[in-house]
Amino acid sequence: FREKYGVRDPYLLYVGRLSREKDLHVLIDAFKLLAARGDYRLNIVGEGPLRDRLERQAAGDLRIAFLGPLEYGEALARIYASADVFTLPSPNETFNLAVLEALASGIPVVGVRQGGPVDLVHPWIGSLAEPANAADLAAKIEKVVAEKNGGVHTYREYVEQNYSWERTFTRLLSIYGEVIAVRNGHGNLAAFPG
Repeated sequence: FREKYGVRDPYLLYVGRLSREKDLHVLIDAFKLLAARGDYRLNIVGEGPLRDRLERQAAGDLRIAFLGPLEYGEALARIYASADVFTLPSPNETFNLAVLEALASGIPVVGVRQGGPVDLVHPWIGSLAEPANAADLAAKIEKVVAEKNGGVHTYREYVEQNYSWERTFTRLLSIYGEVIAVRNGHGNLAAFPG
């Protein structure tokens, strides 16, 4: 993939819907800050109502490529695996599967310190920036690129150990069992905060 598209390090990736709530204008502003200091490339995978506006914001910068929507499968997996950093500027994520896909593909994640990424992205697998702060997002990306946190196996192992389907369903069934026990008067309601 890197050879086909002439991608040089570091290569940043975003995968998701191109819509207002994703704050992609912040990512493009952060990219412009990074590109002024070094050789970066950004690939944006996805489609949505803001694509035209984002392409205008990118102002013909050939280091930013809008690849459009890609179905799950080999093409998308190859793009993930070829990236150096996955970026997610959205402060509105509840749980972002693309973060886990990126980590499972062996790349670190830079997101924002709000919403789902707070629970998914830890210092050894990426970094979190202040929401809507392009300068902080650029600084966090630059730091992750320089440090090359973790390594391919660390990222993938984190996902496999914490978010495999088997582990997810085991935790879910455990929670259901605890709720049923509480309802039947055999459990402790204090175990469920809020």
